Amino acid sequence: MNKKINYRNGDYYEGEVDKEGLPHGLGKYAFADGVCYHAEWIFGYLQMDTVKFENVSGHYLVVKIHSAGFDYNRWAMCMLPLEKGEYTLGGARKLRCEKGWKDSHPLITITSVDEDKMSFVVPSHYVDGNDSVLDSISSGEKKKYSYSRDCVATIYDEDYDYTIKNEIVIECK
Repeated sequence: MNKKINYRNGDYYEGEVDKEGLPHGLGKYAFADGVCYHAEWIFGYLQMDTVKFENVSGHYLVVKIHSAGFDYNRWAMCMLPLEKGEYTLGGARKLRCEKGWKDSHPLITITSVDEDKMSFVVPSHYVDGNDSVLDSISSGEKKKYSYSRDCVATIYDEDYDYTIKNEIVIECK
């Protein structure tokens, strides 16, 4: 079944939905300014690797973030302009953000942009070794960073070992 879902900010989703009215199948998400993407959803969850953008002028970054631990599995995906500055999820065009992410969550700092490449800093919580990383990327490239940490949770006086896994994938389109 196809349906159009209008949002208060002027964005809309148009495409297949499930019986609950959630995006399920192929659809289009359009931002109020005309930028849109086509993708596949499964029970309201965007399948990140299926996103194809339209009406975007110039180059941009797509940032995919995944964080998983003892009792959570969160992810977010956003689009950033290739402009110098510090970005949080709240300052980016969010494509999908799971419950539990904070808008002030540090995302990336773009330190320089020129014709051939862009330089950026990945925050330490996405990188093994607990140090931020300065790197660069060119159009068409994809870079991946990850961080894992072993932890112990005490629940009802019992200890549970678990691992926190964070991953960030940066693509320059």
